[in-house]
Amino acid sequence: MKQSSLVPDSEEVTVESVTSLADGQILLVLRAASGQVFCPRCQRLSFHVHSHYLRHLCDLPWEGIPVQIQLHVRRFFCRAEDCEQAIFTERLPHTVLRYARRTCRLSKTIRQITMALDSNGGTCFTEPCCMATSKKDTRCSEIYRRVVPSFSSDRAMCKIGA
Repeated sequence: MKQSSLVPDSEEVTVESVTSLADGQILLVLRAASGQVFCPRCQRLSFHVHSHYLRHLCDLPWEGIPVQIQLHVRRFFCRAEDCEQAIFTERLPHTVLRYARRTCRLSKTIRQITMALDSNGGTCFTEPCCMATSKKDTRCSEIYRRVVPSFSSDRAMCKIGA
């Protein structure tokens, strides 16, 4: 995915405001760009908003300045009679995963750095770049989430012997 915007995914979210905080961080207030939301279970369109809530996320720094995101998220009713999902939250899969506290692009960057340098070396690189993680396990878990393709044993033996 080529990044051409300062927001995580300009097709999924829109910027409501940008603020400089007292501690030197940048606060982005974002909202979902789409008015159309589909139920994750039955895939039917819903316009019936149930409620709203805020998600607090970390994002990639801008020129070394830490960025915090307040993401306005909506919950919807699924009005389909045959659907078991009564209420659901809009999904923004290119911006943030479910339950995550970091944007997808920050998680991807931390994962790439950790894989290249190991979890201890990753700390030495990410903290000065304002991409600090809470602990070593966080960086390791980013690697574990990555899907690694499996190779047949014949292929692996050829590469080892080469």
